[in-house]
Amino acid sequence: MRHLLSFVLIALACQAQEPAVTTLDVNQLILDFDNTIRAHSQKLIAAKSDAERATLSTQFPSPDKLAPTMLRIMQEHPDETSSMTAMSWLVTRATQLPQGQIALQDLKDKHAAKKGLLETIDFLSHAQPSVAEPVLRIIREKNPNIEEKAAATHGLGLCLFGQSEGSPSDPKSRAALAEAVGYFTEMVTSYKDVVCRGFKLSDQAAAMLFEIENLNPGKACPEIEGKDSTGAVFKLSEYRGKVVVLVFWGSWCHACHATLDGVRTSVQAHADKVVMLGVNTDPLETYKQLATTQNISWRNWCDEYNRGPISAVWNIRHWPTIYVIDAKGVIRGKDVSAGQLDTVLNETLASP
Repeated sequence: MRHLLSFVLIALACQAQEPAVTTLDVNQLILDFDNTIRAHSQKLIAAKSDAERATLSTQFPSPDKLAPTMLRIMQEHPDETSSMTAMSWLVTRATQLPQGQIALQDLKDKHAAKKGLLETIDFLSHAQPSVAEPVLRIIREKNPNIEEKAAATHGLGLCLFGQSEGSPSDPKSRAALAEAVGYFTEMVTSYKDVVCRGFKLSDQAAAMLFEIENLNPGKACPEIEGKDSTGAVFKLSEYRGKVVVLVFWGSWCHACHATLDGVRTSVQAHADKVVMLGVNTDPLETYKQLATTQNISWRNWCDEYNRGPISAVWNIRHWPTIYVIDAKGVIRGKDVSAGQLDTVLNETLASP
């Protein structure tokens, strides 16, 4: 019995001396994982054929191998900053996995009032509404920190706005949009000076209010004026009289690679009545290299980064984003998928 007691005491002492996982350790795990994604992205950009690109698109590094480690860190070190970092990673990068679901429940039950949730809130703002909305409401209600409360308010606006799109005549959609407008207005009036992760959330909320008012189907689209890769200035209004398929894209965007060829094919089927124009978000030199190595047959404004002046005015939040604009300059399709494009084009061309 004496020997057993000694063994237990030694084991407990060793356990007590085991160093806690630091935030630095967790950040290194995350950096290593992100570096594998960056390396894979470079392979995708350098792919020499559509077949190679399609194969690489199915082979992106998965979070499933790292998720168990992150869950262990989260659960074994609940009072360490590393636990919050691990929880945020699981919620933002592994939501579809069991470990991500556990982290999401922990966020609602134990962490909703804590500081350090900005990255998680930002992710939830664009996540599946059924998952995100209840969590954002809890954070908005319980969190005393102004940055987290403001971010959750803005996130709720984005979440509800997403629910309102697609069925504007549906009463539930109209109610969601009205509530979203209320949250965005609150951001502009009550949180106008709050800076989160380097940005004023009130500016982003104002951009959402502009989008709601000006960038939906049935609205006359704003003018675009900018330079192409040669430095020549041109305007969207110069193409009145033709239907315009307007694509916001960049070579860094994986989904763009799978979309652009289909868009070009749809436009070419109506070449006499439809024109394709792009807003490219690559650095100018990168775009010029692309123009010499790939078949970029449509004219582009060079915005040079993904919050460039044109993309910012049009409040682009994901890429590619496709608009269809009729011959009179009225928006007929917003955020159109490549699979929907033929239908939207045919409807637009058939309209008086």
